[in-house]
Amino acid sequence: MLSVGTYMAQADSYYAKVGYPGADEFCYCIHIGDYADDTWATLGMIAHYDPYENYSYSWVYWIWDTGVGWNDQHNYWFNDTPECTCAYDQYGWWSGDVFDMPGEPQKIGDRWYWDYENGGSISPSANKISGVVYESFYEEGNPTNIHYIGVQPSPVNQLTAQEGPPVYYYDPS
Repeated sequence: MLSVGTYMAQADSYYAKVGYPGADEFCYCIHIGDYADDTWATLGMIAHYDPYENYSYSWVYWIWDTGVGWNDQHNYWFNDTPECTCAYDQYGWWSGDVFDMPGEPQKIGDRWYWDYENGGSISPSANKISGVVYESFYEEGNPTNIHYIGVQPSPVNQLTAQEGPPVYYYDPS
């Protein structure tokens, strides 16, 4: 995660469930600012175990999200198209894709969101999965004021297939 200028980035919530049998889940959200100043980025991941290959994932799913505003107001707007990464570790090395989030931001409730979901089966199965969402925002009244939010598990291989029972972790910091 990264913040620039006087803004402080902090985790809004972090949740993970890892352990055989799947599904495993990971979600991490970072907010900067309050109310109309608020901007955020969220990464979610879900992975299912291969029933024939214990401690590996055969199906994975990523959810990326960035947004602005509160109460029908927004002092910041998306500076560019959000960038996303989906990655998995097979045979000890990482592969995947980096791409710009498709579509346009849309209003949901009283805020604006730019989100995308992607996933599917992978063969051979992967031991670990990861992802990143990255976005920059500019202040509408001062376009030279730009701040950045990047979200990814830490360490990068946060969601790792392992023998159960499931392990739960939640941090509402």
